Amino acid sequence: MDWQYRAALSRIEALERELANARELIADLEADILSITNPLEDSYREVGLSSNCCPVVLNAARRALLGHWHPDRWPQHQKKHATECFRATQAVFERIEALRQQERVRSQ
Repeated sequence: MDWQYRAALSRIEALERELANARELIADLEADILSITNPLEDSYREVGLSSNCCPVVLNAARRALLGHWHPDRWPQHQKKHATECFRATQAVFERIEALRQQERVRSQ
């Protein structure tokens, strides 16, 4: 009887691991669906802004982040990393502007 109890516990533990893996997959898929359905909101999230922020806040955040990551502000041994972050941040803001422009054209 003892071996049956241990076998049942082992099976329960295996099923719990499978359930945890399935929950992780579901969370990943939900995140993918959100980013597919609304790329503008995803872009805002990348730079830490709300998707309903006004243009003044957007421009202030752009200046602050690009100023922070500007390669001239970093020591020589960190310039490569700062340049990569600067370019990535710049690309996100360009994507936001392009998506906002598309929305303006669609709403006219």
